[in-house]
Amino acid sequence: MPAIEQIQIQHSTDTARARIQELKARAAEGLDDALSVVAKNFGREETHEAEDSLKSLGQDLAAQGANTHRLDLTRVMDLISDPFEDGQKL
Repeated sequence: MPAIEQIQIQHSTDTARARIQELKARAAEGLDDALSVVAKNFGREETHEAEDSLKSLGQDLAAQGANTHRLDLTRVMDLISDPFEDGQKL
């Protein structure tokens, strides 16, 4: 029996390389999924912040007696979502 046994490293390195490639692919997919979620939530956060700002602005104007200023929250949010559309359908 030999004192030193030969180790099969070729099989181990091929397996390790395949595993590394698999992990890289999974990490890239996970990053794409995470960025999609962040992008969706970012839009929602902006919408909530805009709604809160409009509500407080409307209350401030009403407190100052500015009866001529009536902010239509729906119309303003529509303008924020698509500022170049005039609301008229062609």
